[in-house]
Amino acid sequence: MARLFGGFTGQVAGTCAGVQLYKTRRGPGRFTAVRAEPQTTAPRSAQQILYQQRMAEIRRFFSTLLPEWANIYMTIDPPRFGWFTNFFQLIAPNLTPATPFTSFAPPIHQTSRDGTIYPASFTSIRTDPTTGALFWNYNTFAPTQLPTDRLALIILSSAQPWNRTYPYYRANASLKIRSQNGIWFAGMQPSEPLIFLAYFYRNTPDATAREPIQLFTES
Repeated sequence: MARLFGGFTGQVAGTCAGVQLYKTRRGPGRFTAVRAEPQTTAPRSAQQILYQQRMAEIRRFFSTLLPEWANIYMTIDPPRFGWFTNFFQLIAPNLTPATPFTSFAPPIHQTSRDGTIYPASFTSIRTDPTTGALFWNYNTFAPTQLPTDRLALIILSSAQPWNRTYPYYRANASLKIRSQNGIWFAGMQPSEPLIFLAYFYRNTPDATAREPIQLFTES
């Protein structure tokens, strides 16, 4: 906004090099031009630019995951400042520092801040280089857990987390319930540690509540 001095009403005369030019009549045959430079913002720091790039990357990363898994996360028990805040805080500290991020940095075991069901205790194993399993507490339940809660699971390669081809990626939602003892996976890339994004959710029949998301590497 331009500033006018002396209490006179100004009339816009034009704009020159991004600066608004005003003129006012103060007496017979006399004009006073008043210019006011637009406010400028400080240039963004390298850290701010990296942070914004990282936010955009993680949103894009989320959009490549199984839609059912993602939709359950976004719609159940939305956190106070939106689902993305918690997902970003869960993912960002575990990525390679430069952009674009190319890998996760194991070992990891972190839990998101949101969720209304007590989180499961997950354990993963490899039975051979390409085969493994994920287990949880299936016969004793913590408060708020039910045996009919359903599993939502993403398995990624820590070295190639963007790769969605069969040896590097698995995803399912609702195939397993809490009272079943684990889920097996085969045909995985043998040389790269696996990353899990897992939680149980309440389905009665529509999804109504969920655990916090757990992000962890294979045991």
